[in-house]
Amino acid sequence: MTAILDVAELSKRFTIGQAVGPLGRLRRRWAGGPERLPQVHAVDDVSFVINKGETVGLVGESGCGKSTLVRMLTRLLDPSDGSVKLGTRDLTLLPAKRFGRDPDRARIQMVFQDAGESINPRFTAFDAIADPLRRLKKLRGRKLKAKVEQAASQCGLPLELLSRFPHQLSGGQRARVGIARAVGVEPDLLLLDEPTAALDVSVQVVILQLLARLKAELGMSYLFVSHDLGVVRLICDRVIVMYLGKIVEAGPAKAVFERPLHPYTKALVAAVPRIEAGVQRLRLTGEPRSPIDPDPNVCRFYGRCPRGTDLCKTKMPALRRLPDGREVACHFAEEIAAPATAPLLRAGRKAGTFARPRPKRPTRRPQPGRLTARRPFAALGTRSAKVKIMTRRPKLKRAKAKQPRRAAPRLKSASRPLKSSAKPAKPARPAKPDPLDDLITAAALSLDLPCAAAWRPGIKANVKVTLQLAALFQEFPLPDEAEPAPVFKA
Repeated sequence: MTAILDVAELSKRFTIGQAVGPLGRLRRRWAGGPERLPQVHAVDDVSFVINKGETVGLVGESGCGKSTLVRMLTRLLDPSDGSVKLGTRDLTLLPAKRFGRDPDRARIQMVFQDAGESINPRFTAFDAIADPLRRLKKLRGRKLKAKVEQAASQCGLPLELLSRFPHQLSGGQRARVGIARAVGVEPDLLLLDEPTAALDVSVQVVILQLLARLKAELGMSYLFVSHDLGVVRLICDRVIVMYLGKIVEAGPAKAVFERPLHPYTKALVAAVPRIEAGVQRLRLTGEPRSPIDPDPNVCRFYGRCPRGTDLCKTKMPALRRLPDGREVACHFAEEIAAPATAPLLRAGRKAGTFARPRPKRPTRRPQPGRLTARRPFAALGTRSAKVKIMTRRPKLKRAKAKQPRRAAPRLKSASRPLKSSAKPAKPARPAKPDPLDDLITAAALSLDLPCAAAWRPGIKANVKVTLQLAALFQEFPLPDEAEPAPVFKA
């Protein structure tokens, strides 16, 4: 496949305490020069490739350097080391201040994390979409208006809203304006920095459907940055996992989620909520290491890793390629054979088979007067403190005395029985059929879920959202009756 973006040994370091003025000069002279001041290693030696028409996911906890990496790729920040090649051209040779007017600026665009803050509040929706077209494509007059209306129509933004300001638009409409502004110049690579972070779940489904349709129509490549691992699992071809500025694992999305090899990736996948009960999650202990001048010989994950040894303290694990094509930065990647967690989307069963419901666990009732670990201040009952903890006994409901049955009234005559005062019960109204009931049942069987769990009120809404996401890949096509559901309207 043709590589559209090639990132090699990219690094970004921010100097701490680089003040200006007499006090800053005195501090730098006392420290021995600006090169000896402490530095934050936001991104450290990152290398990867994005092919044409590919969607790559970038995941990791907050503060690991995802947004900094995206800003360097779009040339909003100058890197400290490394190179970024768009096609055959090295973009790092040109300063970030001069890249804004470069013709290759239109080939790589970005959708920012907060759509409301990234749009000029004095610009209307029309001006926000037209601004990059004026600067990069040099469009004016009728051609500019036609191109703006075309980009708005592609992103599902009504033309009546083009004259409104950002504060007059909803969150989903502002997100469409940000996407239309980036798509209007027809880029080859689109970088999405958490485009669905501040949106409702129903609006997120609409935005993800829009991104999938634009990718199929325009043939763009995506770098999708997100904390929602379920969405990354569905729409991404490959996944890159970052931790404290370094890539710890990279590979196909299905392989990474079904069988993670790095301990940090295992902890991320284990944090995804699941319906299954009794699944043991991997808990991380300890504190993260400081990104300020880290030791180059110590693993960044040392101190929180459950498999950490003395080797991790003396040798930094390099990112190496395994026989299956994945890249892992761990000394024990080959030894990890069993998957840590179950996959997010498992293969469905054969048609006509049903999943057996799991038996419910019996609930234990606390005995009166007995101290347990769940009760407050249970740890104070020590011999040295001689603290006596008084516990309240639960009030037992007194059994009501059984009243003797009343004798049945005698009939006045055999031919005239007594009239009954009880009213006849009204027949129950039939439940209103839901057009998605059959589809939810089929999805529950395909996801290997118990049929009883698919009909719970709390899970039914989540299943519908999952079906909307799965409809992007035509796994479960939605019926026509369920299209005008008000839950999923933008």
